[in-house]
Amino acid sequence: MLSSLFLIAQVAVSQGAPFALAPESKIWIEGDSNIHPWSCKATRLKANITADVTAEQPARSLALQIPVEALECGSGLMNSNLRKALKAENYPRCW
Repeated sequence: MLSSLFLIAQVAVSQGAPFALAPESKIWIEGDSNIHPWSCKATRLKANITADVTAEQPARSLALQIPVEALECGSGLMNSNLRKALKAENYPRCW
């Protein structure tokens, strides 16, 4: 899923087209524990793509920001466990 976002961004940037996430864009994390599978959705995200299309080899970059507190797992305990695993106090954003 994330690789799809990078591919779309790369195509848009290589063609010199502006790129912005649509309001309905979604990113989620899925995993499996020793108890059950789980899924957490990002309720907020921000993408920034830059490119210098005038150069022979265009410089491109994609920055995707997801605030850890914006990851919603549907369960307070799972939210807490995810924030702990991601060390949200020290790293408040997923990049």
